[in-house]
Amino acid sequence: MEYYTAENMTLECLIEKNLQRYPDKTAVLYQDQACSFRQLNDLSRRLADFFLEQGMEKGSRIAVLGENSMELVLAFLAAGRIGAVSVMVNPKLTDPELLDLLEYSSLSGICFLNEKKPFPRSYRQKHPKTAVWNKKQLREALTADGSCSAFESALKPRPEDILCMLFTSGTTGRPKGVLLEHGAVIQVAYETVRMMEWTSEDTFCLGLPLFHVFGLSAGLLSAAAAGASVCLLQNGHSLQLMETVERCRCTVLSGVPTMFLAMLRNPDFGQYDLSSLKSGVLAGSGITPACYLEICRKLPFRNLSRSYGMTETSPSITFSPAADPAEKKAVSVGKAIPGVHISIRGCEGSTELPAGQEGEICIRGFNVMRGYFRMERETQAAYDQEGWFHTGDLGYLDTEGYLYVSGRLKDIIIRSGEKLSPGEIENVLLEYPPIQDAKVVGVANPVTQEEAAACLVAEPGTELKLEELEDYLSKRLAAYKIPRYYLLFQKLPVNASGKTDGKQLKALLNDQYHKGLLRQSVLQKVNSNLV
Repeated sequence: MEYYTAENMTLECLIEKNLQRYPDKTAVLYQDQACSFRQLNDLSRRLADFFLEQGMEKGSRIAVLGENSMELVLAFLAAGRIGAVSVMVNPKLTDPELLDLLEYSSLSGICFLNEKKPFPRSYRQKHPKTAVWNKKQLREALTADGSCSAFESALKPRPEDILCMLFTSGTTGRPKGVLLEHGAVIQVAYETVRMMEWTSEDTFCLGLPLFHVFGLSAGLLSAAAAGASVCLLQNGHSLQLMETVERCRCTVLSGVPTMFLAMLRNPDFGQYDLSSLKSGVLAGSGITPACYLEICRKLPFRNLSRSYGMTETSPSITFSPAADPAEKKAVSVGKAIPGVHISIRGCEGSTELPAGQEGEICIRGFNVMRGYFRMERETQAAYDQEGWFHTGDLGYLDTEGYLYVSGRLKDIIIRSGEKLSPGEIENVLLEYPPIQDAKVVGVANPVTQEEAAACLVAEPGTELKLEELEDYLSKRLAAYKIPRYYLLFQKLPVNASGKTDGKQLKALLNDQYHKGLLRQSVLQKVNSNLV
């Protein structure tokens, strides 16, 4: 696989570069904490020294778990500066989900920054040698005196070293740890800045979670690559976003379609001065042309670029050229960034299709992941013999190289930018004794893009009670994974091969939704003649 990054494409080099260019400029503003590029360097250096003294080293995997905060930013930077791998963990996971993920990750240390609940005692008992630090301990390390001698003598990362491990869902339901290199992630950040024409004069409003690569790349690291300031929010709630844009006169706001649509639908939308906004990246899930154009009409962006990517590609593959009209951006996700190549392949995977013909979107370039952590079979299956990474998404290229995404081969539901695995949810549903059969499909939604709908068949002679089912699910699945619709069938439809026909169910439920016949959190019985 070709490697497109220069020798200085590491997180360490990016921090050092900003220290030289903009030492006293605000790098990150979080609540009442303002941190200059000089302070960001000093604090992350001090924390890196602490990690080394605690036994961490190059290649150690350090979990970083929590909502956006200054401590989370510094933990990520400190780990990256010593060549440790930041394992970015979603704080919304339930304890069973979290324990499974931590076990899989084989960690040397854990920065547990979630103050809303305690760290699972069972993990400490099973892994007594794994260091676990809470927010208070990290704050003490950041204020401790010291020469940082361990950091000064430590090996520094190279572009080909792993910067972070992030998680993506697959159709099998088991989260996969995606290994991303320093060079790939930092180069994508620089390419994003170039494509978006961002400068050190910009101020970013960042509500995207940093445990997702979109928030890391198009947010934190792209701002650093531009030498811009970041106003970091704990989350992306629409009122906080609008208040921050007005108060800080932010010029850049990137996010998933749901985030922008929630702002427009908020009854207080017109009460905030958002005139400072100039540009942003819209990515994370698909959007209808009508919704994209509505966002462009109601928000003062000069350039709201569409981007297509995924965790496995660090994440960006394409960007809409800034000069393109909104009508073009509404239907296409733009062109490949330099050093990245797109091929549309037929169903068998070996035949490259001509412009205008739909097939699977395949990628080659510097941005593609090293692989899935300790999943050699899944890693090999993601590539063909020519080295093309198969995205599982459907689309086509036009004669000018613009990419149009038309669907997904992989049966993933994208809700508010979060990828939900139907297989994972189905497995939990099928473990519930009153349920005989289950199929989870996505239903279109004007704000969240998609909602999960559970199509269920009850065991004969049993009564399925929704309140009890939701209580069961809440203990086993993160809240965003729990279905919003529940439909009770006498039997589920099957296709010619005898498998449950998900396409037919999806079409049926979307038709029912558009007719206004679907109700959230209500167990609805479906007549068998509908299927």
